Amino acid sequence: MDRGFTRQEVLSLTSLTSGRLSYLDRTGLVTPNKVGNPKRPKVIYSLEQILQIKVIERLREQLSLQEIRKVISFLEKREYSPSLFTSKLVLVDSQLYLIED
Repeated sequence: MDRGFTRQEVLSLTSLTSGRLSYLDRTGLVTPNKVGNPKRPKVIYSLEQILQIKVIERLREQLSLQEIRKVISFLEKREYSPSLFTSKLVLVDSQLYLIED
């Protein structure tokens, strides 16, 4: 059995629409594991990915998806892993800051 959450479970847990979840996958912001038949694979999301989706949706209240992509790219270049949900991000007057120890 695959470990993780199915697409339907993620939709329920995140309150996203199917279209929004597909968009996050298509654009590479959150890419789930796909197993089985390549034409109709079983889609599995990890807990980390669910948390990333929640953070992205929270950031969407203040930032565009293009800006969020830049944040993710910055964190990946600095080798923060897992990138979003463990980072200390603070939004002040539409400026996003990364707090480091």
